[in-house]
Amino acid sequence: MLGREIAELRFVMMAIEGGILKIKELRFAMGEMRRIFAKTGADKEPEFRYSLGNDGK
Repeated sequence: MLGREIAELRFVMMAIEGGILKIKELRFAMGEMRRIFAKTGADKEPEFRYSLGNDGK
């Protein structure tokens, strides 16, 4: 069961990197990632650094 969630997480990560997901979907995806990290007992979430198109320029 956890394997399926990890596969879905990888898809979400690829979609985020490809700029496919919109902001609303990104918020949902981040919530799902936090839920999966909590379920797997990960002691610390990795840092996610994604540009949303405005790099402060």
